[in-house]
Amino acid sequence: MKTKIARQEAIEAGKPILKTLMQYCEFDYCRYAGSIRRQTEMVGDVEIVCVPRTQQDLWGNRGASLLPQGIEILIADGLLSAPIKNGEKYKQFTITSTGQQLDLFITTPEQWPVIFAIRTGSADFSQKLVTRVNKGGKLPSHLKVLGGYVWEGEKLYHPKPQTEREFLELCGGWVEPQDRII
Repeated sequence: MKTKIARQEAIEAGKPILKTLMQYCEFDYCRYAGSIRRQTEMVGDVEIVCVPRTQQDLWGNRGASLLPQGIEILIADGLLSAPIKNGEKYKQFTITSTGQQLDLFITTPEQWPVIFAIRTGSADFSQKLVTRVNKGGKLPSHLKVLGGYVWEGEKLYHPKPQTEREFLELCGGWVEPQDRII
């Protein structure tokens, strides 16, 4: 079982990590999610959702992600352990100052609205978001969520949610993060 710490302690432990990662991410696409964002009193892990910046050549073609550079700095500075899980879209570390788990979710600007809403949770609330109304969820019955996108049949849903608010409105209405519990 995870040891929980006070929300403010988790935020303080995460601040230098978030600040460093922001330098390697697209503007405003690096934020706390999970229980920190829901403002719970006690936090079991720190969740961050981000969209990494990429290198670009002289013609504007996108290349490799810059995020690994930021992660290497955090590990070298002793703020994070070596990766426990090191996937392309999900990485897990230990925050050395608290022993808390850091879950890093990596996405794209197009997937951000859905992924940020889902990663904010709670787990039960998120499950309802991706479950169709006819199955007891909040998602309209003719849609599905897959890979961070909303689909209508075999095509991407149009209009594509541009913000988390638009995604939640599609699923029945905006719910403040602190109220996303079931």
